[in-house]
Amino acid sequence: MYGAIKKLFVAACAFAAGSLACFYAGAQRAAGVAPALNPDDLSRQFTTDPGEGLVLAGGFLLVVALALASAGLMLWRQERS
Repeated sequence: MYGAIKKLFVAACAFAAGSLACFYAGAQRAAGVAPALNPDDLSRQFTTDPGEGLVLAGGFLLVVALALASAGLMLWRQERS
C-alpha cells in the first residue's frame, strides 16, 4: 500500500510542477505582447491574452495535483491507523 501512496505523491508533485511551468509560460507569453491600442476598459474585458490557454491548463493541472495529494493523504492516514 505504501507504494501506491508514494506513487500518488510523486504524481501530485509532477502535476504541480507542470502547473507551475504552464503558469510561468502563460505569464511570459502574455507579458511579451504589446498592450492593446484601445484604452476602453469594456473592450479589454472581452479580448483574450495570448497566454490565457496555458494559464487555464495550469489551473486544471493544479486542481488534479491537489486531488491526487488529498487522495494520497487520506490513504496514508488510513494506513497509519
